[in-house]
Amino acid sequence: MISRVLGYLFVLLFVLGLNFTLPRLLPGDPLTALAGEQELILTPEFRQELRQRYRLDQPLPWQVLHYLATLMRGDLGYSFYYHAPVLQIIGPALLWTLLLCGVSFLLSTGLGIMLGVELARRRDRPWTKTVLGVCLVLESLPGFLVGMGLLMVFSLKLGLFPFFGALEVTPAKSGSFGAGVLRHMALPLLTLVLGELPGMALLTRAGMLKILNAPFVLAARARGLGEIRIKYRYQARNALLPLFTRLGLRFGTLLAGAVPVEVVFAYPGAGQLLFQALLKRDYPLIQGLLLVSILAVLAGNALAEWGYRWADPRLREQP
Repeated sequence: MISRVLGYLFVLLFVLGLNFTLPRLLPGDPLTALAGEQELILTPEFRQELRQRYRLDQPLPWQVLHYLATLMRGDLGYSFYYHAPVLQIIGPALLWTLLLCGVSFLLSTGLGIMLGVELARRRDRPWTKTVLGVCLVLESLPGFLVGMGLLMVFSLKLGLFPFFGALEVTPAKSGSFGAGVLRHMALPLLTLVLGELPGMALLTRAGMLKILNAPFVLAARARGLGEIRIKYRYQARNALLPLFTRLGLRFGTLLAGAVPVEVVFAYPGAGQLLFQALLKRDYPLIQGLLLVSILAVLAGNALAEWGYRWADPRLREQP
């Protein structure tokens, strides 16, 4: 346990260094981007004043120390572009992303596992080949392409869903606040589910095929257990072991996976905010969003390890 904690701390320190360095490797200058957006004339004196205000005139080692010191206080810094603390900017956007990605995570995981189980148990049925082909096609398509297709069909052609945003301009038009949120979330949610469900189904199917007629399954049938109990209590549980790694990685990359979808649908989440921060070279905001993603990745890995121990009793005895 101690070695795992130390390993996570080492990884955290390493990625914090990358988190500080990578935004500064982007081409361009944050002050130039700021001046271009706000139509400012950057005289040498004004540029120097801005550099001092945002501590860009300090040597890089001092900037690193200041960054780590502010993190220790729970301060993610001050946004160059939005002129507000990073925490205040990230908070509302992160709630929208958690709502969208959390629902898509639950739907794609649950439906993908059930579909994978049925694809394995009914592998001789004619419809399974069609479903497998559709899963392979969806697995290979990028999320932004699927989102653009759904946007053109259901918003542009049919007019069933809004083009962008997360809220109605006139809430009374939708009947209620919740209905407006659901209408705006429908297409981004469907895009994320279609992107993740096929992979879950294919991985579950592969695991199920290995243990369909395993000795412990045959023994369960010989004892007269029902097929539903065998399917989920014995077969599915053992087939899910390889899925925990994928689930942990998916949990950790929710923010990164939401970026193209939120940009396509102009959804006001953390992915859209990260895209705008990259365009504006807003170093503190980029660092804050990447830090959230880093912590999510570490938490996802820890959850995957815990899931392995829960599903496989042999691992519970290991230190």
